[in-house]
Amino acid sequence: MAAVMTLSSSLTAFAAPQTMKDGTVFDADYYAQQNPDVVAVYGTDAGALYSHYVKHGKAEGRMSHMAAADDALFDASYYAQQNPDVVSVYGTDANALYSHYIKHGKAEGRKSHMLAADDATFDASYYAQQNPDVVAVYGTNADALYSHYIKHGKTEGRMGHMAAADTAPVDTSFNASYYAQQNPDVVAVYGTDSGALYNHYETHGRSEGRKSHR
Repeated sequence: MAAVMTLSSSLTAFAAPQTMKDGTVFDADYYAQQNPDVVAVYGTDAGALYSHYVKHGKAEGRMSHMAAADDALFDASYYAQQNPDVVSVYGTDANALYSHYIKHGKAEGRKSHMLAADDATFDASYYAQQNPDVVAVYGTNADALYSHYIKHGKTEGRMGHMAAADTAPVDTSFNASYYAQQNPDVVAVYGTDSGALYNHYETHGRSEGRKSHR
């Protein structure tokens, strides 16, 4: 108990993960939420919870903070790709990379994931409209939706934008192959996906005077 009191006097409850003196990333709120059995005995005091983690929790396999897989926005592959200096020290393990992000990366201004705005082909409004089940969990934040799309949606066959075929009635004359051939600058950004090309045409190309067909 004395050890708990000593720790308690130097810690207060916090909402964000903190790096302890021994280098451990500890999130008292997360630890309490995940371990109601510990809270029932130790209460919600941050110092008491950390004491439990050090004495018992770590050995029992309890997590001291949210893991990479539990963070809807963190993308380990993207983080590794963007930060080779981190990979050279931490390796490519997702949780190790996430630990670096929490300890150092966030404060250093490193991005934990690609933003929706960085992908010209992703349409957050369309994705939300088509996937109410995703919205129920991720909300309507564009970056959260994009993170779901990259991590899960793409492999599940979900569309990141409206396909040309879905909007054909608006412009039945649109020819993706022709548009790509005539606009290499667009292809450099949007790729050759017909839906992405049509999305560019409707958003920018038409007003710029680009021809949609031969």
